[in-house]
Amino acid sequence: MRFCESVAIGHPDKVADQISDAIVDAYLAQDPTARVDCSTLISHDTLVLAGEITSRAAVDCKKCAESVLERIGYPKRKNVILEIKQQSSDIADAILHTGTLGAGDQGIMIGYATDETEEYLPLEVVTAHKLMRALKNESPELGPDGKALVGVSDGVITHIILSCQHAIELEEAREKLSALIKRTVQVTPETIIRINPAGRFVVGGPDADTGITGRKLMVDCYGTAVEHGGGAFSGKDPTKVDRSASYMARYIAKNIVASKLAKRCKVALTYVIGDPYPINISIDTFGGAQNLEQEIPKLFDLSVAGIIRTLDLQKPIYEQSAWGGHFGRHFPWEALSPINL
Repeated sequence: MRFCESVAIGHPDKVADQISDAIVDAYLAQDPTARVDCSTLISHDTLVLAGEITSRAAVDCKKCAESVLERIGYPKRKNVILEIKQQSSDIADAILHTGTLGAGDQGIMIGYATDETEEYLPLEVVTAHKLMRALKNESPELGPDGKALVGVSDGVITHIILSCQHAIELEEAREKLSALIKRTVQVTPETIIRINPAGRFVVGGPDADTGITGRKLMVDCYGTAVEHGGGAFSGKDPTKVDRSASYMARYIAKNIVASKLAKRCKVALTYVIGDPYPINISIDTFGGAQNLEQEIPKLFDLSVAGIIRTLDLQKPIYEQSAWGGHFGRHFPWEALSPINL
């Protein structure tokens, strides 16, 4: 049995992710070569924006954050702390030391795809995100904070646990959420459904809990279906391979499966800071086509500059990815490009 969690648009950690990516977008809109690494902490009356940014753009980061809060339905924070500095010259020099664009960090980036859904994602991932998107449309009776946990076994949904902030009485909220589940997800009489199992959930979002950028990595990716390389996505420009190479790994894995070379596929790309190309490529097709590690670099440019160019990543597209999962939606790394070997 596999489980996957998704969280609502107003979950504190996702609020932080959306703020960080709104700042990335604001810089890229003015300066496509901006170097941005911005983290957000939001808690009660306090908002902290911290990171390293080097750009010719002029961006009001506080205003970006407040715009996100207003869109979600939360008030401005009274205390705003800005701790944004220029990118370290050592890192800047390392990225360009070969004369071409190198990786902005080291790490192992994972991409995954499966043919079990039309999104090429595990069923539990698709279902959890679908419930959160449906929940967003239920405001204001149901608040912006919430989360879903979905279990799947042998292609059947076995568990749905749904918790949601509510502005109406608890039992009325449970009835509303029960109806939402039944019209959104195909359940069976055996599906175990639990709604707001802890009871009353009126105070939510940053007023109830602290949110920090990058704390929902498995929500952003593939749940428990495969491991995560370790690096968060939000708040980073595409020279940071934590983000861009993860997108490329997904792009490759999805197109391997879509091209019928495997029923599911995991791609791992390993980069060293400053190096333009990965030092290792690992492709597991779980019994599908073999020895793809030699062929894939001939078909896809895996240099940092090549990834950015192939997926057109220097555009302000990231805030919309910061909630609801980075995969399975209309992003450049989800495009289909048939592989002919």
